Amino acid sequence: MGQAGSATPRAELAALGNWIESTPDAELRRRQQSAEATFRQLGITFAVYGDSDASERIIPFDIVPRIFLASEWARLSDGLVQRVEAINAFLHDIYGERRILAEGVLPPDLIFGNP
Repeated sequence: MGQAGSATPRAELAALGNWIESTPDAELRRRQQSAEATFRQLGITFAVYGDSDASERIIPFDIVPRIFLASEWARLSDGLVQRVEAINAFLHDIYGERRILAEGVLPPDLIFGNP
């Protein structure tokens, strides 16, 4: 959408804005419920362990897509790649040399005390 507080979509997103405006709320709700039912049926769920209600929950999903312009996606993509590389480096170390523990960056109990 436009800038914060603006009700006018950016020009690049006008088609989506028009679709949302022309689709009745009941139809959007029906599509959302249908998607959630499909997710549940296919087992696209997760559990929050340690939660008193450990029932399976569906992955959060919104029927209205998030649209990113190429320039926005490039920045997000760079950050996501960096995050995945950092997680992979952590996992490689923790299952390998464990330098992060030897150097005192993390306390061993944080790793070994967590089933």
